[in-house]
Amino acid sequence: MKSTPRKKLLKKSFTASSPRSIVRSAPVAVLLSTWMLTMIVPVLLLLSVRDRWLESLARPEVQENWESFREDMRKQSGLDGPVQRKVRKSDEPPARVWLRDYFWLAITAWLVLGTTLFACFGVLFVGVSGTYRWQHVEPGTLKKTT
Repeated sequence: MKSTPRKKLLKKSFTASSPRSIVRSAPVAVLLSTWMLTMIVPVLLLLSVRDRWLESLARPEVQENWESFREDMRKQSGLDGPVQRKVRKSDEPPARVWLRDYFWLAITAWLVLGTTLFACFGVLFVGVSGTYRWQHVEPGTLKKTT
């Protein structure tokens, strides 16, 4: 068996794509660009407003509102009401604690869970779009290769 030179193989493998492969890669390109926008834009928006939110939540009137809410919960936590209320243990509003302590955890969860969900829907989208088609083969027409 005659072997082909390595240069010819490399030259052939890196030539321009056929129109059929471009059509096949279009849904994948749409999915990748949509994934990039979906993952990056919310993170950038949160990063841009985080400091302003923390500043607004550090105002004394926000803290007073939180304390009055906790005081109402203490009053309603007795056994005489139809709903049992729990008094929150935190001295700070939950939004402030979340933005300060759990912000990077939330960003990581967004990226991991969003990518996983997007990958599942991406496989579904590429399968439904029909760009990768199964070929029907009649039984008994396949040849055994060695």
